[in-house]
Amino acid sequence: MALLNRIRSEKEQQKSRRQTMLRAFKKNGELTTRDLNKFGTGCSSRLKELRKEGHKIVTTYIAPGQYRYVYLGDEDSEE
Repeated sequence: MALLNRIRSEKEQQKSRRQTMLRAFKKNGELTTRDLNKFGTGCSSRLKELRKEGHKIVTTYIAPGQYRYVYLGDEDSEE
């Protein structure tokens, strides 16, 4: 039972980080690798989940280990 509770807790934390990241994208329009590091580990997984949900996020290389992620809206947004 403890294992099941821990798994549920981890899933809730992932969802919360993904929602927080999405709010930051919508507020700022873009985030950098440094910005994403503030969300903790698993940011690439959260980005992948957001993209899978239909959010358009474009990645641009800045320098070694540094990227800019630009939020272009979701699949329901007008272009």
